[in-house]
Amino acid sequence: MYVEKPLGLSLDQAKLLRREIADHDCIFQYGTQQRSGAAARLAMELVWNGHVGEIERVDVCAPHLDPDKRMKCREEPVPEGFNYDLWLGPAPKKPYCTARCETESSWHCYDYALGFIAGWVCYSRGVCYLHRGGNYVNTRTIDRSGDTRKAYVSASQHGNFIDCMKSRQPTINPLESAIRSDTISHLGNIAARTGRKLNYDPQRERITGDEAANAMLNRPAREGYGVAG
Repeated sequence: MYVEKPLGLSLDQAKLLRREIADHDCIFQYGTQQRSGAAARLAMELVWNGHVGEIERVDVCAPHLDPDKRMKCREEPVPEGFNYDLWLGPAPKKPYCTARCETESSWHCYDYALGFIAGWVCYSRGVCYLHRGGNYVNTRTIDRSGDTRKAYVSASQHGNFIDCMKSRQPTINPLESAIRSDTISHLGNIAARTGRKLNYDPQRERITGDEAANAMLNRPAREGYGVAG
């Protein structure tokens, strides 16, 4: 299974995907193409092998949304032959407008997405996760300079996915790595919306001490479009 970023609308969806991937013994690839780039690989190796010193803090940012791309929605008739209800799927039922379905502004509509905190930051955030020791397949080599960590080499995200389907080896961005980096998107979104500092337990995969915030890790689906848990 190949899934383009971001992974999903909720952490509960990611947990369900984890179960299905395990039950069906699927090869999974997350579509963060930067992971296969030579620059990201070099950066990881420099950090892993101590060439930049001790890393104390990692900051990740996303570009601002162009104000001209904010959704400007005025109700319009649904085009003939377009099944708008099916297009909405699990999202809340809202009046049709062209901007909701056909422009980049839909990327930032909370009914369908988390905005650039998930759609953009997942690239750099995922690489930072690896810098900090995430579950990234790597090798060690021994030469005259000593023990050196080498990053997983992939020429392309799509090619790596096909190769791993044939070999049944882990991809360069397997599901667990995708979930861990995507979780940061959900936590950032919830923190921004609530204005509160969050305490997250990565083993239990829940926000502790704030039940209202923890409930936001799930996104209820519209009736008729849910997925059995």
